[in-house]
Amino acid sequence: MADKRRLKIGVICSAGGAPFFTAADLAVRTSFLDYADLTLITDRPCGAEDEADSRSVYRQRLEEKDRVQFSRKACTILKERGVDLVLLYFARLISAELFSVIPSLNVHPSLLPAFAGINALKQAVQYPVPIIGSTLHAVSAGVDDGSIVAQVATPALGTFTADELGPLSFLHKVYLTLCAIDLVANDLLVIKPASETVVLSEGLRVTASAAPAIQTPSLLSAFSDFQKTRSALEGYLVP
Repeated sequence: MADKRRLKIGVICSAGGAPFFTAADLAVRTSFLDYADLTLITDRPCGAEDEADSRSVYRQRLEEKDRVQFSRKACTILKERGVDLVLLYFARLISAELFSVIPSLNVHPSLLPAFAGINALKQAVQYPVPIIGSTLHAVSAGVDDGSIVAQVATPALGTFTADELGPLSFLHKVYLTLCAIDLVANDLLVIKPASETVVLSEGLRVTASAAPAIQTPSLLSAFSDFQKTRSALEGYLVP
């Protein structure tokens, strides 16, 4: 694997941002990222702002209701910060003023194309489905319909509520966040924002739970150690 490039990441949040900051902590701990290379944008007071402040991560709040104007202003900030990749943990849609300019990925808590939109876990429980998963996909104009980059999944037979599946979904989202950072930093994933296409390298490592999986040994080890700290979920995801 070629040497990774120094990656600058923008993250757009409207809530706590825990999956992103958990993954970022693991990446920083392995010298894969630096907090100075992160930029947080929010649209309201939220827990993600506290997470950013506790790590001295640069942040701005854009209380802009119009989707196009929000996306345009966010794009300006992120370009000024030299951001290479935008990750979304956001309750709103963004527009082409952002995703057609800067490569943008979203982590959605279902195995798309099933259960797009909000309340995906609740939909999965009500259906019900025997496998729970999450999807990393390119951002597009539609709701969760951009090109799929990676997915993770875990058998979940039995009676579960959406709340009970929440910790498992969190684990999935942390994993896919690390996977996104890993693939882009190592040039194993090329996102072409203007055409809304993604190109994955061939021969990537996969596991029984993830396709593609995390490729870099240090990130893989960091995630494995993190999963062990969640004793109730140990072994639920093959990293």
